[in-house]
Amino acid sequence: MHLRPVGILALLSTVPLITRRQMVGWVLVVMFVKGALPALGQVNVVDSNPLAARRQYVFSLLGGYVGLANNLQGGVFTTACDCEFTGGAGVAITAGVVFERYTRSEVTFGVALGYEGRGITSRYQEIEALMQTSPTSGRTYEVPVSFRNTAGVSLWMVSLMPYAKYHVFKSLWVRGGPSVAVVVRDNITHEKELLTTQVVLPGGEQASVRLRDTEGTTVMLEDAPIAELSKLHVGVTAGVGLDVKVGKRFYLGPVVQYHYPFTTVSGRGTSFSIRSVQMLIEGKFIL
Repeated sequence: MHLRPVGILALLSTVPLITRRQMVGWVLVVMFVKGALPALGQVNVVDSNPLAARRQYVFSLLGGYVGLANNLQGGVFTTACDCEFTGGAGVAITAGVVFERYTRSEVTFGVALGYEGRGITSRYQEIEALMQTSPTSGRTYEVPVSFRNTAGVSLWMVSLMPYAKYHVFKSLWVRGGPSVAVVVRDNITHEKELLTTQVVLPGGEQASVRLRDTEGTTVMLEDAPIAELSKLHVGVTAGVGLDVKVGKRFYLGPVVQYHYPFTTVSGRGTSFSIRSVQMLIEGKFIL
């Protein structure tokens, strides 16, 4: 008895219909996987979304930021006349450059180099008892006179902040790190303004009040560099922001940062420091 050669189609014809469909399906799967594997190994940083597929490659970003800093005083600072000021606040410009290195880790590392203004202004009013002479009787009386004291502290710093950054969602991220800053410009001013220009003497007479040796109502008591200034400042900065993709290579988004200082501004006063809330616009492009 001799067996005749049987073609593959004849063999398939003996296989049940459901089994043939399964075999055809597996063949298609194998062909698809074989063709797709080379494509999966090719990643283009520009054409892809780095934030969504970051595990597949390493790349760097370079950019900058600019915005406003809302500065808040901590502690007490004193001027040359030993006048004490508290509760100061101010707004200043801050700007800088950033560099980030995306790796296969979930955490991105970067560094920011900035130029920051940390100026504040503080005010208080006081009542002083001044001696006033009656123009008619020649008698001298002690009368209360109101003054407003205004002091301004101006600090400009070059800061360096290495940081770690983590993407909570696709575009939303948080970052934080230590901050070291060097003061490059500083100044303190103290201005005293006369608020009471007319007084009523005990006899019912009215008298004018004016400052000695000046025609106006304001006198500058101090305008000089800050005494006992700390040139090097150390603190910590934490922030949250968005990376919105604009085109293939550029990211733009808002950033809000909070800076907390460990260093006091000056040895004068009590625990005098300046903390800051920064509202920025930050842009970066893929290198």
